Amino acid sequence: MKIAVHSPPADVPIKSVLLYMSTFSRPEIPDNDTSAWSKSKNPWLRNATLLNKQGIAVVFVDTSSDANGHFGFQRPAERKRDIEQTIKQISNQFPQLPIDVGVFFETSILDILKNINGIRKTVVVSGRFIDSRTSDWSKLGTSVLLIQAPSASCSFSPYLDAQFVARKNNFLLIKAGYKTQEISNQCVATAQSGLWSLNNAFVDVVAKWLNNGGIPASFGYPDPPIAWREEIVNYRAPSSLGEIQLEMTLLFPQGAGPFPVVLFNHGDIEFGYPEIQHKRRFRDMTLAYEFLHQGLAVAFPSRHGIGLSEGVYMPNSASDADASYVARLHAKDIFPALDYLRNRPEIDRTRIIIAGQSSGGFSTMYIASQNPEGVIGAINFSGGRADHLAGSSPKYLNSFMVNGFDEFGKTIHIPSLWIYAENDSRFTVNTIHATYDAFVHAGGKATLLLTPPVQEDGHFVYHVPELWRSALVQYLNELGIAKPIAGEVAAKTDTSPQ
Repeated sequence: MKIAVHSPPADVPIKSVLLYMSTFSRPEIPDNDTSAWSKSKNPWLRNATLLNKQGIAVVFVDTSSDANGHFGFQRPAERKRDIEQTIKQISNQFPQLPIDVGVFFETSILDILKNINGIRKTVVVSGRFIDSRTSDWSKLGTSVLLIQAPSASCSFSPYLDAQFVARKNNFLLIKAGYKTQEISNQCVATAQSGLWSLNNAFVDVVAKWLNNGGIPASFGYPDPPIAWREEIVNYRAPSSLGEIQLEMTLLFPQGAGPFPVVLFNHGDIEFGYPEIQHKRRFRDMTLAYEFLHQGLAVAFPSRHGIGLSEGVYMPNSASDADASYVARLHAKDIFPALDYLRNRPEIDRTRIIIAGQSSGGFSTMYIASQNPEGVIGAINFSGGRADHLAGSSPKYLNSFMVNGFDEFGKTIHIPSLWIYAENDSRFTVNTIHATYDAFVHAGGKATLLLTPPVQEDGHFVYHVPELWRSALVQYLNELGIAKPIAGEVAAKTDTSPQ
């Protein structure tokens, strides 16, 4: 394990030592050049000279030689060992000086610091808090400051989750301000998440906090927007024990509303997935970007037991004898979400599209068949209900799925777009074609896009938008609501604080 130290010049007294540990899976410092780390764009390492001017020595701890290709969060015991050894070395080199920790993107180090002595303060920049809503860091032996850029579009480091964690654990949260929302969704050190172009203000705030001085609620632009005007809202839905509270994420495009909206109904969630294990809110930014760039708002409701939605999650079953039972069950959580959206002034209640994937796509088509108020379109990504258990192959013809869509086609009044891939692990190509034919024959109107096989599993073709983007735009044009936001898709990241 190599350690590189960037010390203040001789005429600047050292007040404290800031420790930054590499999160990479392999060492960054070459055998013959311990200064190579200084070329990093990481906000802690690239600002080492500025931190030195404030009397802060910067210590970079490289990935240890026993990492064997594993990232820091995958080896907590070894990282704890590395931190403890580094603290001993720093204490010998800089006796009597307080030791602080700088963090960038990651959050797993906070769990390690629960069991380590010798760290005074910790500063987390753009922490990955999407899976931290159940984390309890309220009794850490170190004070914690979070620095987050609200307008940054990095999908795994949203401002709202940092805000949630800060409130829950009594952390101090400071906004890094940019005047405009970042268009690109880059999660890199040279984007807003890396505080690019805010170096001096960033270092000044950090130095003040480490020296127990007063700090502002924000630096850079004083009133930064939240990317995509993102909100977390709650609504009520029926359950077997009465009404419960469900969680929904809303995102809005740039410009003035009211906006048409896409309500996306998620598929089945496996019990080991973060939406259940860590109570991550359901929020699919790969999909969201496609709709937002077309000028549509996006709503992601979390059904029973998903994220912080109340109730017990009920997985899909291949054994029930009712073709549309699962679709009706899921719809009980979605109809109230539609009611909520109709009462938001930013939403055009006459231009609502419902969409969904897998069992969520199946439920979407059931909801569309009920012709709810204001719903003008339905998008079905790999929708259906499986007739086989996990690990086994789908039957040549899934009659339950065919019968369900035949039922939906009899009453639906709106056009729909269906997107499937040829290598869908749940449904054979024969089932997909038979389902489409039954739906259309029953009276439904649909456009079927069956893409070539995608890498791994075609059931998740919704995460390959380049295959269906043009079909989506054509469909939105047919509905009369496509309104691309000029320059967004190709725009470069705006990193200026302005």
